[in-house]
Amino acid sequence: MTVQTFLDNIQTLIGDDSSEFEDVLFVAMKEVLSEVQLYTKDRGFKKTATKTLSSGSQTIDISDLDDFQQEISIYYIEDGNKQIIRKRDDVWFNLFYTSSDTATPEYYRIRGNTLEFAALSDDTYTIYIEYLGVEAESIQKTDSFTYTSKVISVLRHGVYWKGYSHREEDKRAAEHFQLYADGLKRLQIEFYRQEQPDMVADYEYET
Repeated sequence: MTVQTFLDNIQTLIGDDSSEFEDVLFVAMKEVLSEVQLYTKDRGFKKTATKTLSSGSQTIDISDLDDFQQEISIYYIEDGNKQIIRKRDDVWFNLFYTSSDTATPEYYRIRGNTLEFAALSDDTYTIYIEYLGVEAESIQKTDSFTYTSKVISVLRHGVYWKGYSHREEDKRAAEHFQLYADGLKRLQIEFYRQEQPDMVADYEYET
């Protein structure tokens, strides 16, 4: 399905086929797509970068990843096996951070444009950074969607919500907003379950 077909279908169902409203929906789709990217594990959004962590170093500069939005997984390869580096929050880092001891890269946090590890690296490693890359601003109407049906469904409800809001049809806007919000939550739970299963229990408990 092309972006144009996606927009045409929504315009037809809302009942406004003007070029002005199509432009409104196109802008809305970009806004919704940026948000959906934060919640989904769809491989259409996934990118991978490699960085070198030198022996004795503790940080990696990621400022050159201009499209970086959120990390999915950070790891290195050892004896052919993927070694996952676990994310920790600032509270944990303040307790266990060391700038004098060396260790394998086990834990990390991201502060601004810096990937920081809990200890100095005991060797030189190639670090793989899988992340969600921003693409909403560059998408064109002639482009084709390569996302899963679940992602497209959530995206559709988000655009309906913004389209009906623009037309001040508040009841319909509210209905689609709820469907959109529920869909985002499901995508996020699926993301954690498949990519970061150790975080699922905490997330489901909090929500």
